[in-house]
Amino acid sequence: MFVSFSVRAEDVLAPCEYSFHSSRIRGLIERGIDGKAGYSFSVVPGDGSPERGWLLYESGERWVIRSVRFRTAVWGNDEWSLPREEGAGWIETQLKVRELEVHQELVELLEKAFRRALELRVPVPEGIYFSGGPTVEISRNGECVQFFAVESGGRLASFWRALENLASAPWAITTWGNRRKIASSEELLMDFVQ
Repeated sequence: MFVSFSVRAEDVLAPCEYSFHSSRIRGLIERGIDGKAGYSFSVVPGDGSPERGWLLYESGERWVIRSVRFRTAVWGNDEWSLPREEGAGWIETQLKVRELEVHQELVELLEKAFRRALELRVPVPEGIYFSGGPTVEISRNGECVQFFAVESGGRLASFWRALENLASAPWAITTWGNRRKIASSEELLMDFVQ
């Protein structure tokens, strides 16, 4: 059952201080962007499979949705901790990054979807930890909120599916397939925000 808490992002997001791992994932998703980060959505699957995430950011006069898939899991993988020379390129080989410029109406819909996702936040008592399911983090401007043990059929998972759908859009902006895929992503997002 969905319950709307009618909250503002400012009332849910808190400084991102709780997890080195989450901070590392967020930093890798934002790595090398040419612009100002907006909302991000990252997933730690919980079963040892690689993390993934999405970032909506502003670059000059345009908005971009960035999809990042990690080729290997960061959690529990010592390879990610080894010192490397700057510019060595190892990290870049471990990330599959795709970016898509999005139109203003889609930006507004994505921002509305992020705010709607924040309404799903249920406070977790201090010292309680969850396992056995994916953890999702939503962040904006250095503030974050985490969702633990996200259910595959739940409301937050439907937003996740919409982002996955958008990330799988053909990335040549002029193709007919791209317009169709973005339209189906918009439909999934509209279903989520209602």
